[in-house]
Amino acid sequence: MPLPRYTRLPVEAQQKIINTAKVHFSQNGYSGASYNKIISDTGISKTSFYLYFDGKDDLYQEVLRSIRYQLLEVLGHWKTVETETEFWNSLKLKSTELATYLEQRPDDLKLSQIAIFESKSDITNKWIYDLILNGQQIGIIRSDIDLELIFYSTISFFQAIDQWTLKVLSSGKTLNMDSVWSLLKGLWRPI
Repeated sequence: MPLPRYTRLPVEAQQKIINTAKVHFSQNGYSGASYNKIISDTGISKTSFYLYFDGKDDLYQEVLRSIRYQLLEVLGHWKTVETETEFWNSLKLKSTELATYLEQRPDDLKLSQIAIFESKSDITNKWIYDLILNGQQIGIIRSDIDLELIFYSTISFFQAIDQWTLKVLSSGKTLNMDSVWSLLKGLWRPI
């Protein structure tokens, strides 16, 4: 959590700090990133920097919060739909928008899985719960299984797809999203 003085910085200064830290964390991971190197690369004195963050963990958490916020801005709120076709079209559209956003921001892409799935963000959880509940309302997601189990299964599915997507994209191959949608339908399909 940033210290109060950080929030009083101009937005441009905050973004410079976050973007600099993002590069270091995405290239070196949390443990490999040097807090002193990040501070140096921002051009802010070490003394001043400690007025904004208590340490590397606070800065890292703010970077993840920033990424999570941007990703959720891209996704928006899950809008309730009435039909199966609308449901899948909406989910595919949101997925495409998110993928396009991340393809243009490789540092965010590398940190996105941590930012979303390991954060236990209430906002992220709400989006997924709203998605599942809407799917149950229109009869395309099972309702005979505990909601928490479906929620955690869905989270695990999305994590697996993220890892697969990164592997496919880094190999230069083209994604076949039809197989992803087929697999997800199979996970959720009522019996």
